[in-house]
Amino acid sequence: MRLFITGIRGLVGRHVARAAAAQGIGVFGCDSEAVKDGGFEAVKADITKPAEISAAVARARPDAVIHAAAMTGVDDCERRRALASEVNVGGTANVCRAAAAAGAKLVFTSTAYVFDGRKGRYAESDVASPLNHYAETKRLAELEVLRLDDCAVSRLDVPYGWNPGGKDNFATWLVKSLRAGERVSVVGDQFNSPTYAPDLAGALLELCKGGYAGVYHTAGGDRISRLDFAVAAAHAFKLDDSLIQRCATAGLKQAAKRPFDCSLDSSRFERRSGMRMLGAGEGLRRMGSDEK
Repeated sequence: MRLFITGIRGLVGRHVARAAAAQGIGVFGCDSEAVKDGGFEAVKADITKPAEISAAVARARPDAVIHAAAMTGVDDCERRRALASEVNVGGTANVCRAAAAAGAKLVFTSTAYVFDGRKGRYAESDVASPLNHYAETKRLAELEVLRLDDCAVSRLDVPYGWNPGGKDNFATWLVKSLRAGERVSVVGDQFNSPTYAPDLAGALLELCKGGYAGVYHTAGGDRISRLDFAVAAAHAFKLDDSLIQRCATAGLKQAAKRPFDCSLDSSRFERRSGMRMLGAGEGLRRMGSDEK
């Protein structure tokens, strides 16, 4: 199989690329800058420019495209709404056209934030109801993808893991802060299903296979508060959890509203694939082992 990945330098894209290369899959991709990393090489291409992304995909001649590129800063998307729409909706439409022209299956990485967080443990059959502009753009992007005959939407939640040279995610920020002896404030009233990036990579590669179509939840196996996840990370890395202070979402005065409980139920994917998505404790332990 030949695989093309957008956003290949990001946390999710890089882990998918490495997992695919380890399986002997031909890996190609694109990002905002060209990159060469062991088993894969990617070109510079802007998903908001149809000619650039179409040319990059056509050259790769992929059997499947994993679209992981996105504008993901929730507050930044709220402040820069036009840009967020251009990247997340318009860019996704461009990737859809490029994948269709290449005859490639498209797998799109979406988010648990498409839900309003009023109940948690959301299933694929639950109705999406975004609270902020980032979530709105991802939901509109889902609808673009679902127009294709051969596609799958992967909803994930709080992806975490090592990505040397890349942006920090919640877990890496927390570990670095605690190692530096810094006090951190973490909300205790938001619940998620944190998703370990290497585990997610396996799920995304599974979705590239035939027989998967429509929406699948591929998040971590636990419903856990951000605060409890932070404490679990401190314990997994043998760090001082007394540096973690509880705070409330309302006190942060963030630009974008946050859902209080957007945890996902991934049992449909697990039954279909025979895979088990890791819980927070196991994922954090593996993250600790992967650092060594």
